[in-house]
Amino acid sequence: MWCSEGLVRSILKVPGTRLWWYGKSQVRPRRKMGHVTVVADNNGELTQRVREILSIIYGSSINSAILHGIT
Repeated sequence: MWCSEGLVRSILKVPGTRLWWYGKSQVRPRRKMGHVTVVADNNGELTQRVREILSIIYGSSINSAILHGIT
């Protein structure tokens, strides 16, 4: 997936979030282009932030089972 500037801004609006972009010039299926790091003061807050980021990245196509698996 190509990462748009709007997507990056939305992710970075989530408190405690950093985006690490590796600067690779060629996008290929399943190639890791970067990652998101999230910190929080407690587990509940962390869970909420991770769910929000997953929703930003995957939108309505994210499998609800994935979201329920985050505890």
